Amino acid sequence: MFLTLRRFLLTPLIDLLPSSCFAYRRVILRLMGVTLAHTARINAGFRVYGSGSLYIEDNVWIGRNCHFYTIGNSNITIGKSCEIGPECAFNCQSHKIGKAADRAGDCIIHDLSVGSGCWLGMRVSVLCNTIGSGCVIGAGALVLHDVKDNVLCAGVPAQEKKVLPE
Repeated sequence: MFLTLRRFLLTPLIDLLPSSCFAYRRVILRLMGVTLAHTARINAGFRVYGSGSLYIEDNVWIGRNCHFYTIGNSNITIGKSCEIGPECAFNCQSHKIGKAADRAGDCIIHDLSVGSGCWLGMRVSVLCNTIGSGCVIGAGALVLHDVKDNVLCAGVPAQEKKVLPE
């Protein structure tokens, strides 16, 4: 609970900083319980919800207004050298389909990881467990299923379009 409250109270500070103040933004994010490398570059509008863990590795770029939903004890990991476009969303929660009176049934929580060297275009929504290393996810894609290493995926829902060279 305290982590969630701390995240709620510190989030507005992220947006007060000019876009080039990555070092100050990293300090605030660490106070919010985010584990990130000193080379991570996080832009304004960054949001992390819930009490789970968020790990951001070396040389990661996260564009404006990205949202990370770490519900329960879930973990989100962003691998090294990833480029994440603006307005992407990462969600570790879903629901089983319930009965007619309450279609959002029991909650399902899972970990989520994005492998190293990935590029996610603008407004990608990630609901799967794993995006492999070296992947490209096209803008606006809805990633519902795990993605293998070194593939290009696009669409709603995201589908493999091409195998990329290693």
